[in-house]
Amino acid sequence: DQNWLVESYVRAYLLYLLATFLVVVTMLSWALLVKDPCVTADGLHSEMSKTYGSAFSCGMIRIGAYLFVAFTVLPQTYALWCVWSFCEDLRVGIHSPELSSLMIGQDAVFVKNPQEPLKQSMRNAQYGAVPVGGEHPIFGSEHETNYPPGPMY
Repeated sequence: DQNWLVESYVRAYLLYLLATFLVVVTMLSWALLVKDPCVTADGLHSEMSKTYGSAFSCGMIRIGAYLFVAFTVLPQTYALWCVWSFCEDLRVGIHSPELSSLMIGQDAVFVKNPQEPLKQSMRNAQYGAVPVGGEHPIFGSEHETNYPPGPMY
């Protein structure tokens, strides 16, 4: 079983991804959150201040910086979680198809499990009816499809 070999490569990639994530988060946080974004983006701030005023433009730049950091960090966090989860699957021994099975021209392998006995017994039952005390449906055998419904008796 060469599962440990694949896991070691994926774990190495996970460490690389974590290192790049930490570098990106550190640089973005320093440039856009720790330092004042209005000072960092001075050219944008001075151009916006001519039209909208200094306070409004600085506020918009700060909001934009917070959103930029959030929308940059969240996908990277999700990617880290996906790779870590795959590493855990490999560690536990869950074998999935290899990536080479996704190549064009490869036949997909589908394993069909036999259906549960309950599903097979319900297949022959009347549609929309739950068998109670035999083969009789709960709501009768006729359904009113006219609106408004006619008299019940």
